[in-house]
Parts: sequence; structure tokens; C-alpha cells
Amino acid sequence: MKAKWIGFFAAATLLGACAQGTEDTNQPTIEDAPSVESDLAPIRGQKDDTGYLSNLAAEVDAVFTARVSVDLSDLNGSDREEYMEELLADEFELADIADAQIKYAKRQINSDLLHLNLSTSDMEVTDTNLRADGILDISYEAHVETIITNAELDESGLTIDEVLAEVRHATIPSLPGRMADKVGAACLEDGEEGAEDYNYFYYFEQDKDGCAEAMEGAGVERIDATLELVNLAPSKTVYPEYHLLTEDGRIDVVVFFGAADYDWEPGDWDWGTYGRDKFVRHLSQRGFRKTAAEHGDLYSKTSGGLEQRVTVVGPEVLKMLKNDNDNVFSKVVRENEVIIYNGHSFYGSLDVLDDPSIYTGKYQIFFMNSCWSYEYYTKQVFKNNVTAGDPEGWLMADVVNDTESGWFHNMADETRILLTNLFAGAESGGEDSAGRTYDWEGIIEAMNRYAIDIYKQRGTETHEIYGVSGVTTNRFTPGGVIEPPPASENRYEMEAPVAIPDNDPEGATATIEIDSDDVIETLTLDLAINHTYRGDLVITLEKDGVEATVFDGTTASNPSDDNVVLTGEVLEKFRGESAAGVWTLKVVDTWAMDTGTVTSFALTVN
Repeated sequence: MKAKWIGFFAAATLLGACAQGTEDTNQPTIEDAPSVESDLAPIRGQKDDTGYLSNLAAEVDAVFTARVSVDLSDLNGSDREEYMEELLADEFELADIADAQIKYAKRQINSDLLHLNLSTSDMEVTDTNLRADGILDISYEAHVETIITNAELDESGLTIDEVLAEVRHATIPSLPGRMADKVGAACLEDGEEGAEDYNYFYYFEQDKDGCAEAMEGAGVERIDATLELVNLAPSKTVYPEYHLLTEDGRIDVVVFFGAADYDWEPGDWDWGTYGRDKFVRHLSQRGFRKTAAEHGDLYSKTSGGLEQRVTVVGPEVLKMLKNDNDNVFSKVVRENEVIIYNGHSFYGSLDVLDDPSIYTGKYQIFFMNSCWSYEYYTKQVFKNNVTAGDPEGWLMADVVNDTESGWFHNMADETRILLTNLFAGAESGGEDSAGRTYDWEGIIEAMNRYAIDIYKQRGTETHEIYGVSGVTTNRFTPGGVIEPPPASENRYEMEAPVAIPDNDPEGATATIEIDSDDVIETLTLDLAINHTYRGDLVITLEKDGVEATVFDGTTASNPSDDNVVLTGEVLEKFRGESAAGVWTLKVVDTWAMDTGTVTSFALTVN
């Protein structure tokens, strides 16, 4: 279903579309929820995964090489030179310019077995040329990722090594900003003459009769870009960060269902309303109870000592958000740890994901359940989670995504399967007594199992291929052992575990000595303490008379729980201080009967 719908809500200009409906327009009966066991990850032995995790596809690192142009003809000579100097020093602006061009390679690369992520990184300018007519040419190489599916490999008869050995080519415009306005229908797929700046690339046909001539007439060069595949992403078995999801004793989820029909009005039936109604019915059958909520409907239950809260926002609310002057969408995202969006892809133009304020600095899982969301939204989430200590933006975000078209009639079930496994993993600590391990591989395999089964039943032209990105730095493992982050010159660790004396005001101390005299911009703390009653503990960090309270059990949520685990805790009190000196962590057990150990303590200085 291709459509052009302008307007969704002011906080996020959602333009264009892609998510599939179904040929059956009759309102279907909503089935009962299947058994919980049918949703769960398979029981199996563990194995290595690719850096991008999916049982149906693999991620490949690649280098994209091209030349893009910037029109500076409106500026005079000195202003051109000044702008050029500022631009070449601005890596983010350069990346935006490259991203606008790389989108034009999408269809050509997709037709050659690969699903190209439409955001670049590590862009390196290899040459520049400011022409007399005011056009600045920038030659560059950029790191990108692309997905290849197992099915496409099988159909092609190629091996992964053969795919890696081949260099791909794509014809793209030197000045992408001129295509919609000055080239127009001459380079568009037939029937899509109304495409605009935001979605022109999606319908770009570089070999259409008359396209080359129209581009030449508009002063747009046809650039031969290359995509060289480098290597498969590294393998690793990883889990959702269950310790971060559950540290406050509950998991907060928001699930959005958009309308499939762009002309839909509240009160009418739609595949989006069907998905919402089916999902909430299944929640109720699984023991969730509806309570009042400021936005949408809140469903909650407590299981295994964990409160599970799911806010459901249907098409009616999203329809009203087109005039969202109070930024309701952003507010709801900020309040939740798991954010699930079911709906159209809008050609990647989901501006709300570029609002840094929606990212709380705490761990969040995003499930963008729409067409080709791997290509469109993955890096949008990560680039807004980047910090000095997390240059990839992966530590506090995992993104579940789709490398194929999505189908509205499947969205309720796919959402339920993801949440069923996340809740089961959080309750069990990642591994249950039946032998199921709720790592990302198993969760994604359960989702893909459903996608293939329903595809066979309904006979749709494609099926979803799910994976998850940003997980290779995840640190949780079953049993509560938190793996250390990748080695860093700015990371300092204690030497050995320290026992915590019971009911002793002197407490236990662990020290780290830093000889670097760098001024601290950001100080982050990683801490793991095994203890049988964390409410007994008061933890402080001190250096040169400056002291910060790290944890106070008297005010902590769920004080009767075991253990204290802090990951990436930013300590603002030490900003501007010198890093040099002895840092002392003090842990005092204030009540008798429970004991514990400081198992790891580390500081990262930026």
C-alpha cells in the first residue's frame, strides 16, 4: 500500500509511508490469545550470533564511496570560503549531506540482494573542489551497514564469501536537493509523479528514458557510487539489559498503533484499530487489568515480583496528535523503557526520534514495527544516544527492526511475542527452569517464526525479517554477572573484590588511583555489589573532600531485593574536578543479619 499522507503531529513531521495492509478488507474476527508457551523463545543450546542479530539475516560492514555537491552559488567569494571551512569541520552536517545522497542508492542496492542502512557514519572527506560556478564538490568515503537475508542467498545460489567479494555500483545525483524541484517526473517510477523532496529517492529510477537528459538540464551530475563489502559483523551472544529494565521493580512499556488507511476517521474500522483491539484482548486474557491513564489505556499486572505496565495508544490518539502542541508523543516515550511503534514507515521521516529529550539516559528498547525500519530508523535512535563515553550510542538503546515490508494484520501478534519474551526474561533473570534462554537471538527467532508461519497461511507476497541492532555492547548475562564494557584508556577498575562487614559504620572501602590530571567533563560509575538486602546499604564516592552519594538503601525502591548494580551512572558532582588522585568507594551496611561483597567497581573519565 503506497500512499502520500502529509501530517501526523506537530512534534514529529511524519511524511510519506510504508507498511502493508492486506487484500482482505472485511473486518476479521479477533482470535483468543495463544498459549504463552507458543510465544516463547525456543529451548536450545546457545550459539554465537552476528553483531546484528537475526536468525534469517546477517549484517555486513561496508564502505560507500561517492561525490556529493553543495550549491554555494548564492554566496560571494569570501562567504563561500568561510562556509566551506565551517562545513568541512562539522562532521554532523557532512553526514546529513551524505545521508541525503545515499538514499538514492537504496533501490539499486536492494535489487542486488542487500538492504542498505540509509545513515552513514565515520565519514571521511577524501577531496574537495570549489568550482568557479559556486558548486562545492566533496568526495568521501563513509561506513555503512547492510543486511543480506538467508533466503536471498539461497535464491541467488551465492555463498556469503562470493557476496563479500563483489563491489556494488549505484547511479546517484550529485545534488539530491534539486531532484524533486528541477528534475521532477522524468526520473520517477510511473504513477509516482507527485513525489516530493522527502520521498523522491524512494521512487527514483535512474535508467528511465529521459532521466539522464533531465538531470543534465538541471545541472545534476550522475555519480557512480560504489559499495564495497568489508566483513560480517562480529559474533556474540547477548541479552537485553534485564538488570537495567528491572532495577526499579517494574517495566514500563508503551505500544503505539497507527491507522493503515490515511483517510481514516475515528469511529471507523481500520487495520490499525484491529491491531490495537486484538492486542488489548490478548493482554486481558494474559491477566493484565485496565486502569486509568493520562494518555491511551494502561494495562498492568504483577508476575514473579515484577510489575509490568503497558500503555496502549491507538489510532484515535495518534490522529489527534497532528496538533500535538503539548508534545504528548514525546512525553509518553520519555516515561517508558520499551517503546513499540506499529504503523507506516513514512520513508524514514520520523522527526520525533531526532528530539534528544525523549532519550532519558536510561536503557530503552525501541521496536520500530514498520517497513524496512532497519534502513530508516536504527541509526536515528543511536545518534541521539551518543555520549562522550558511548560514541556509538549503543549502551542505553537496543532497536528491534524489520528489513522487509511490514503487515498491519501481524502487528498485534508480533508485539505480543516480543513483550512475552521480554517479561519472561526479566522475571527469570534471562534463563528459566525449562532451559529457555531469553537472549536476543531466541527472542528474534520467536518473532521470525511467527512471521514465516502467518506468511504461509495468508499467502502474502513477503514476510517480515526481524533483527535487533546496537546489542553487541550489552553486558547482562544470566546469574547477575555484568560483563565489563570494552577496554578504554579512560576506564579504571578496582583490583579485587571487597567484603562488606555486617552492621558496621566503618563499612568497606574500595579504591582506584588515577594518575591522569585531565579535567573531568563526564565521570561514569559502574558498580556491582552482591548483597542479600540492598536496603541496608549506603554507598558514597569521595576524592579530595568532594563526596557524592551513589546509593541510599533507605530511599531505594524495593529495598528487600538482592544486589546493587549500577551501569553508566553519571556523577555530576565531579564535573570540572581533576581526575588525578585516589577515589574511594565506601559501602556501609547499616543493619544486622545480611552480608555482601563489592564484586566490581570502575570509573570512566571523559
